[in-house]
Amino acid sequence: MRSHVYLLFLSLLSFIIASPIPDQYPFSNEPLVAQNHVGYVEVIQDGKPTLGDIIPTDKSLSTFLDALMRFPDLANAVFDVENELTIVAPVNAAFQKYNIVEHFDELHDIVASHIITRKVNKSSLKEGLEFPTLNSNQPVRVGRSNGGLVLNNKARFLEGGKEASNGNLYRIDTVFP
Repeated sequence: MRSHVYLLFLSLLSFIIASPIPDQYPFSNEPLVAQNHVGYVEVIQDGKPTLGDIIPTDKSLSTFLDALMRFPDLANAVFDVENELTIVAPVNAAFQKYNIVEHFDELHDIVASHIITRKVNKSSLKEGLEFPTLNSNQPVRVGRSNGGLVLNNKARFLEGGKEASNGNLYRIDTVFP
């Protein structure tokens, strides 16, 4: 009899342990990568949103955001309001053309090469200039083609550049290899 009670007790205990956590502990399905700079919580600095606020709201950059969030070192750099950066983010169509699946093992370096390590205004982008990125092997070079500015000999600026309190965001039509 005693062993039956013991077995019943163990069965109930395992059932209780395996049961779901009650709703008194609310969890969010929102992504959380940066330590105290969450992509979906707006942080206003100097009256402007941060890069970490702007990027998640642009649906044309969802592939770039997904790639960025895979790497905590890069995400933390972008979401840290103390870092002044310039992001030249490829739009979703650029990632589709590039076929990122074939280059997945290079994804960290690819994303890092789109993050310039200082704030650069579009008016200061002049042909012949070169800017360091978080990928130390791949600077961004400014050139000219067909009368317009290009980056790394091929990426063209698209409409929709935004200034943030901690940097600038420019949408481009090409992924840097």
